Amino acid sequence: MRKFDISDWEYPLRIEVDRDEFVYGTYYNWDNFRRVHEEAILSYIEIDIPWGKKINLMEYMKFLNQDIFRETKIIENFGLDKLEIVQQANNISENYIQFPSHSHDESDKFISAIFDFCEVPSGTDYEFGFQYEHERYKENPLEFTTYEQTIDDIHEKVNKTFDNLIKKSLILTSLIFTESLLKSVISSKIPEETEITSFSNKIIKDEINANLQGDGEIREKFFRKLFDVSAPEQPWRDLRKSLTRGIDSTKIQENKIVYTAYRENESVEMIEPIDELFEKLITFCNELQQIVINDSHSL
Repeated sequence: MRKFDISDWEYPLRIEVDRDEFVYGTYYNWDNFRRVHEEAILSYIEIDIPWGKKINLMEYMKFLNQDIFRETKIIENFGLDKLEIVQQANNISENYIQFPSHSHDESDKFISAIFDFCEVPSGTDYEFGFQYEHERYKENPLEFTTYEQTIDDIHEKVNKTFDNLIKKSLILTSLIFTESLLKSVISSKIPEETEITSFSNKIIKDEINANLQGDGEIREKFFRKLFDVSAPEQPWRDLRKSLTRGIDSTKIQENKIVYTAYRENESVEMIEPIDELFEKLITFCNELQQIVINDSHSL
């Protein structure tokens, strides 16, 4: 038997996303890791369990004599030291015991006790790689030139494809990418707080994150607090909501997007020419960049 060493394994990293499909945090689902790799982990920690097998007394004693069972009371706790002989014979080597199957009620708890003792991680762990959204944008900001180039590429792909579902998916991607640009600009303006307690720092970061991930109005109020001016107009919000609620609810007709907007409990059919939408996205980028430039000059 040997203890578990995570450095010998490929980390089962998972990604958690927010409602806009942006990465919110990374985590490790160790319980899933235990289930998926159960046999490999048992082999690694050098433990053999004869699930569902009919074993003779010598094999049974070998099972009971494994280091982990001599060092703990796991076997006794699950009654596996008191299995009955199901096939008796005069010759001791011909006496057999039926070991419980893996589907036995207590099998998962038995494995869990072994893994716990051998220090196999459990639960969900956010300690590795977790960052607040604004911290990620600070470290890897979305540049204006990158944004423009990407939007132009998406626009070109939209015009080239004949598949309306792909068109709508690409348009939604462009709107998500635009929100990412705005979040990146907001995050770059947030100052680093160094002379406060870790508790206060967490409260501040939670509040920043809530503002950054809030709806459009919340994000714009936060923008105005930071830059002292309003963010550029974003007239595609209703389209963004329509595509997010259900991409099938929008239609493409003659290179125009037809969707439903909801105003004070009233639904209104809206039409947005695709080429004009992408022009608006580029205009938004240019106006946002100008705000950043003017803000830098005012320092």
